[in-house]
Amino acid sequence: LNETQRKSMLWVVELFLTAELLSELFAEQDPAAPGFWQQYAALLPPPDTPFPLLLPKAQLEALRTVDDDLIQTVDSHRKKLKEGWEMQLGGDCPAPLLWVNSCVLSRCFHIWAKSSVMAWLAPFIDMVNHSYDSNCSLQTSDTALLIVCKEPIQEGAEITFSYAHFPNAHFYFRYGFAIPDNESD
Repeated sequence: LNETQRKSMLWVVELFLTAELLSELFAEQDPAAPGFWQQYAALLPPPDTPFPLLLPKAQLEALRTVDDDLIQTVDSHRKKLKEGWEMQLGGDCPAPLLWVNSCVLSRCFHIWAKSSVMAWLAPFIDMVNHSYDSNCSLQTSDTALLIVCKEPIQEGAEITFSYAHFPNAHFYFRYGFAIPDNESD
């Protein structure tokens, strides 16, 4: 697959992961016995987290002077998300769509193969933070994600692996953070 085909495939996969997570998070549940996804949702960033997709227009416009490309990416993504939802899944976009999609973007693992891409939500593995000076690595196969510790980790210590070398605009758009003195900028 060429790069355009891969990006298109990735977009559809992320849209369906968003739809599935949205459906699971808001499914009718017994409040006395919440299901797996409701318990997992309690660990997700809240809907008022300042992910770029969730920022009001005024805040986005203020950021435009700092990084116009980032704001164009946010605007384009919002538009594609709305159009993709309506075309692929039918009906109007549900209100929490941008929040759930932000959670999917910030937690989805992408595994590239020669002719396809896999996008996985891996609950609890997705809670591992990024660091270039990581204490773990992520290994993948066709059926599994595995975190391998580089050395023994003390109880209570943060578990980290490197998400990859990206510019801060990418880190901020996908994960909601930036790295001071990022060498990729």
